[in-house]
Amino acid sequence: METVTETSTPAAEVRRVRCTLCWAPAGHPCQRSPRADHLQRWIDAYRDGLLSKAELGEVFGQVVVITRWQTVAERAA
Repeated sequence: METVTETSTPAAEVRRVRCTLCWAPAGHPCQRSPRADHLQRWIDAYRDGLLSKAELGEVFGQVVVITRWQTVAERAA
């Protein structure tokens, strides 16, 4: 029997926590189209140990304006 290992994307890890800005529930993006999450949600996920410093750094490298209301598109993460 073959063992299947699940790999989780950073966006999936971020969505394990509720967004403290728009209250998007866990498992759902903050924005539907294009799928994106608030930068604050990424910071909260890092604070909770769900992301590495390198993963959060990649996200900060993609944004031009940094505010907690900034959204990060799923494909950029």
